[in-house]
Amino acid sequence: MIDSSRVLRPLSEAGDATDRLVTYERPAELAEALEATWSAVERSLRLLLRSHTAVAESERLGAFSPEEMPLPRLVEALRKHNLVSMELAGRVHELAQAAQRAASGDVRASDADVARQAVMDLRRDVMTAADSPIQEVAHRAVETGAVEEPVQAVRSPRRRPPLILGLIGLILLAVAGTLVYFFFRGGSEDAAGMAAFQEQRLGVAEEKFRQSLDRKPDDLLALLYLGRIYRRQGRLASADSMLGMAMHYAPEDPDVRRERGHLLMAAGQPSKAAIEYDAAIRADPSEKLNWLALVQALRAANDPRVEDVIQRAPADVQAALRSSVVAPAPGPLPANPR
Repeated sequence: MIDSSRVLRPLSEAGDATDRLVTYERPAELAEALEATWSAVERSLRLLLRSHTAVAESERLGAFSPEEMPLPRLVEALRKHNLVSMELAGRVHELAQAAQRAASGDVRASDADVARQAVMDLRRDVMTAADSPIQEVAHRAVETGAVEEPVQAVRSPRRRPPLILGLIGLILLAVAGTLVYFFFRGGSEDAAGMAAFQEQRLGVAEEKFRQSLDRKPDDLLALLYLGRIYRRQGRLASADSMLGMAMHYAPEDPDVRRERGHLLMAAGQPSKAAIEYDAAIRADPSEKLNWLALVQALRAANDPRVEDVIQRAPADVQAALRSSVVAPAPGPLPANPR
């Protein structure tokens, strides 16, 4: 079973570097951020290979040695075991080349986008791999014949269920119990995180939501709140990573799309923010915040479609849209985001 929090720890520890991929002011700052981000990505990739029990012992032992396991071989091994996507494999090579160029003084603005996308894709792939330990165990059992039983003569038409069915039943009960336990633990941590967020104790809120994600990687509420916390702290790359994972689990969720719009507004990209807000409206046209945010973004981008948007809005929010010069600050996230 893959411990996603352990595998992704290098990325978490390099949070300042990934943030500088967005906030850098000089090429030298971007170069440093690229090198530090690449170092964290490579470390996480090697941890991912090392932690996967289906990988051959020789590969696992050599995972941390660049001499025994150079980058091409590392990526090949990860792909062989379906631990990383083809898209991530390509971005890993791009990021490695960008970091190498940056070390020699050749750095480009587009390198920051490559690094940010690589971090986002790596988080997604690790979470996906960690989400399916049961399927992995079942597949391994079938491969090795562990589920096969010796043939036995039938003594009576009223025979008991085969032993394997009983074992499967016990396994399913155990899995169900584990899921229930983690679900309620995650819910408790989410509640504590929400309370801390409302009290502006952002450090405590971050810790609680991180704990929730360790147990339930697809906890949409935790991902949304972490995205908001990081945005408020100016850690835009970290916010982007959290919302990227939220998009992976719920690409059409209106709260996710609206929060991505807020992030793009904070990054000074109102035109791109408008696209996210428009998607939020399509998903939930009754939510007033979606319309207010879209009008704000269009006005900030000097987009002539403002009046058309107001005309399309529900009648009960049109007055507010006409009078809103600046949309209100985002309010609390819903307790159960759709």
